[in-house]
Amino acid sequence: MDTYRIYSGSEEVTNVTGYPLEDEDEAKRLAQEISAGQPGSTVTVNSVSSQPAGGWTRTVATYIDGKPRPWVWKVTFLGPMPNLDDNLRLNEKGISYMGGHSEPMPGGVRAGLSRHELAVEAESGDEAVQKVRDALGGQAFQYSNWTHEPGDDESVRYRLEDQAGE
Repeated sequence: MDTYRIYSGSEEVTNVTGYPLEDEDEAKRLAQEISAGQPGSTVTVNSVSSQPAGGWTRTVATYIDGKPRPWVWKVTFLGPMPNLDDNLRLNEKGISYMGGHSEPMPGGVRAGLSRHELAVEAESGDEAVQKVRDALGGQAFQYSNWTHEPGDDESVRYRLEDQAGE
């Protein structure tokens, strides 16, 4: 039977319950509540499995500010349309090109430039942007207006899973 331990940073805080946590949903709910009360801190739920020959631990949930921590980030940037080589480099690094579109600006659209959206698995938004820049190499200087936001939308996850299966 698995038990669950809750950590705030590296400090275990499971003892707030006064009893061992054996229900994953309850452990996640508690961790989310703890996270909401500790702005800026990372709260994780680990599953601990005991086996006759030993045991193992895995992280089953992570929360920041009471919200699930995203593992998939949507990175956007403004620039010329990536060519086939750029897309291949992105794919080789596990980055999914979601699409591109012209971006309106006062007086019309930006000729020759598009807003590009990519899905990237990373620990943080800044790391996701850096992964895209690294994958594009010297081409990255052509792009500007980089943004990132959590891409926890299920469609982003499905697209990444579809790409991995190809």
